[in-house]
Amino acid sequence: RIGPAPPRGDIPILIGGSSAQAIARVARVGAGWTAGSGAGDADAVGELVRQVHAAWAAAGRSGVPRISRLTYFALGDGVREAAEANVGDYYGPRAGTILSRACWDASQAEAFVQQAEAVGVGEVVFLPAVADLTQVDRLADALL
Repeated sequence: RIGPAPPRGDIPILIGGSSAQAIARVARVGAGWTAGSGAGDADAVGELVRQVHAAWAAAGRSGVPRISRLTYFALGDGVREAAEANVGDYYGPRAGTILSRACWDASQAEAFVQQAEAVGVGEVVFLPAVADLTQVDRLADALL
């Protein structure tokens, strides 16, 4: 047990991973599941979402699990090289897989949201791949 208890109640914990053990852990103790960039394409994520819902029901949990998906983004001219370097420094040999699912323009960001919604993802988390606050404005312009 971790304490003291948070003053505003429970802290929702989203659990990631695609193994049977991770899915079981979501159903046992999580508030939901999050799909990282390594979780696969939309079809693979959709299958994992179905597994999470099935495990949740089998565990006798009420309601539905919170489902999120994340991706990196870098929008605009002249940012891709820096984004690739940043993600490469962090993920090392896995960077290519992560970057293959990144959003590099507004249409990719829109498509990512639509694909996520289509497979049962309730929220999408966009992570800026470059340290430039204008990225948030660019993403807002693309999606809002």
